[in-house]
Amino acid sequence: MARLSEVEASMAMTRSDFLSAASLFGEAAAALPETDVAMISDQYFKQGEALYQHGARFGVLKSYKRAVDAYTKALHVSKGDSIHDWPMTKNNVGNTLSRLGEREGGAAGRQNLKLAVDAYCDALKLYTKQTMPHEWAMVQNNLGNAYSKLSDLQGGAVRRKSLELAVSAYKQALTVNRKKTRPGQWASVKSNLGNAFVRLGKRKGREGQQNLELAIRAYRAALGVESTATVWAMIKNNLGNTYKRLAQLDRSKAGLKKLDRAIEAYTDALDVYNYEATPADWAMTKNNLGTALAMLGERGGLNAEGHLNLAVEAFNEALTIYTEEDSATDWAMVKANLGKTFYRLGTHYAPRHENLKLAVSAFSDALTVYTKQKMPADWATTDRQLRKALKELEDHK
Repeated sequence: MARLSEVEASMAMTRSDFLSAASLFGEAAAALPETDVAMISDQYFKQGEALYQHGARFGVLKSYKRAVDAYTKALHVSKGDSIHDWPMTKNNVGNTLSRLGEREGGAAGRQNLKLAVDAYCDALKLYTKQTMPHEWAMVQNNLGNAYSKLSDLQGGAVRRKSLELAVSAYKQALTVNRKKTRPGQWASVKSNLGNAFVRLGKRKGREGQQNLELAIRAYRAALGVESTATVWAMIKNNLGNTYKRLAQLDRSKAGLKKLDRAIEAYTDALDVYNYEATPADWAMTKNNLGTALAMLGERGGLNAEGHLNLAVEAFNEALTIYTEEDSATDWAMVKANLGKTFYRLGTHYAPRHENLKLAVSAFSDALTVYTKQKMPADWATTDRQLRKALKELEDHK
């Protein structure tokens, strides 16, 4: 029975039927005798992998949470008996919590990212540079990602410290993942290092701009190395984010050129990401493209209204993947972006009343997720935007 369930689960994985696979791996674990600790732990580990893949492919937060539970069962059953499986499982727990924390945001997201850091630090107790250098470098890179994402939910000196720890972890990973010997891994870490520089680039003034320029250099270097199509697309998306951030700091014509570069980078990424094969990545890139188009429309010019309408189209496409039930935080983020774009249309272009009504609706939707208790900063911003839209709507009666 257990063997049959495992075989059927493996077949489901090849079809990308991750939820069926997860269920079958769970059945296999339940059918094994309690004394077969290694096999039971292995089935729970595979169940965690299946659920993680479902969460990553479709952006379903519930699947990430279930993956953490499965990995935790694997750790509990094995009780650390397998020195090799234990740190890999800890690493996977970290990866899952890192994704979950990034998507959840707020206090819950911050807590999960801290737990991810703890899991990676546990893994590094057994993965050492001397004994298992490649695994050690992998976890260092993942640790850097967790610190980098954590910084988004922090402020002040604590945020700065997390980014410094992220950069340090990436530099550690690069002592093993060298361009000549491990070019693919090197490119991935360089891209992640670029992400940390982008976050450091949120600082005002020349220092912030210099960090953004360092990020672009890191991305360009990573793009110069042969890698998989999805890694290439990820780097292109990150490059677009950086050019968009530079454009926010530059209201001149040069800033418009940076927005054009951002749009070009997102479009390149969307040549790889698609609705069927990589829906969550496709939706995120569509949202990013929408924000760049909206910024271009807000700058005015001959085709300003056209750019805003293209932004609305991109946001609505993203919402075909992001739902309130499965991807609440991402859904709310896109709804808020949609609201800002309709507000701009409603204050500048006909039909103003209809566009303002759509802005109010989108902001109201976002506030069902952005609550004052759970996500106070997002709530405050979106609530303020809703009030402005309601006032404009009243004035246009």
